[in-house]
Formats: sequence, structure tokens, C-alpha cells
Amino acid sequence: MSEILEGVLSEKMLNELASDLGMEHEALRKHPFFRVLRGRVILTYPLKSYPSTPLFVQAQINQVDPTLNEYYEALNFVGAGALYSCYVWTNDAVTVLTKSIKVTIDGVAFTVQSADEADDSHLYITQLETGILLTATPPPMHYIPFQESLKIEFKTDTTLVGGKTLICAYSMGDQS
Repeated sequence: MSEILEGVLSEKMLNELASDLGMEHEALRKHPFFRVLRGRVILTYPLKSYPSTPLFVQAQINQVDPTLNEYYEALNFVGAGALYSCYVWTNDAVTVLTKSIKVTIDGVAFTVQSADEADDSHLYITQLETGILLTATPPPMHYIPFQESLKIEFKTDTTLVGGKTLICAYSMGDQS
């Protein structure tokens, strides 16, 4: 399967391209990648798409009025890949609560949580180790590979009401 990339070149750009390539500009105009339409030079170049195009997914899952200590699934992926980032936050800066993320990689679960606080800032996973606190400082992008599966769940230790939202976001993709 291929797609076509088209762009418009001015006569001057086409002449400069021919010069850079060491070609006569008339010979370049006769190349099948170029055609003249209404006085403009159209560059048509076939693009190939490959079945192994790397997967990269960014997602955000919102849970309105979350229930106390109930895990909400953000992702349940089967296959190999890598986790690049994961974080949680709420739109409630008043209620004192703990936010938790549980990441299960190839069947091994890690739970990371925030300190008990009233805060609406993004809280990031800095490393996968149970007992490590989430941090408000964004870490550099992770590369946490998995071979069989990746599951991400999130929760709060307090029921939120009145349209308050608990949010989890992540980036994951192929191992390449």
C-alpha cells in the first residue's frame, strides 16, 4: 500500500533543485515525479507504508466521581512493548486524598501512590517500585519494556462527588 505526497514547487525552487542535483532543469521537469499544472510545478512522490510501523499510544482516562479505593482500568494491553510515561491527577485541589497507580508488567504488579494531600498537580511515576511516592516533577521519558502484557489502573482513597474527576494518562508503544 502506498500513499502519494504532493507539494508545489516554484519554478525557481525547481531550477535550484536541478542545479543542486547537477541536472538540466528541463530534464528534471520531465521526471515522472514532477508535472506542471496551471503554471505550477507539482512534485508527486510515492510514500510506502510498512506493516511494522511502530505503535505509539498516548491516552487519558477520566473517572468522574470516583469511588473510594476502587481501581479504574486505564489500559489492559496484551503483547510486547514499552511504557514511556504514566501519571495521575484530579481536578479537586481542596480534598485531602491519596492517588495511586498500579502498573502490572508481565504479571508483576507495582503500586505507586502520592502523599496524603490536597493537590491538583500531575503526579508522575519516577520508577516502578512499590512504596515509591509519585512526584510532581515530570521525569524524563521512561523506557520500561514488557514482553507479555501491561495493565495500568488508578484509584483514590477518598470518594469524590459533584463532578470531581480522577485522571490517569500514559504513553506506551513498541520496544523499538
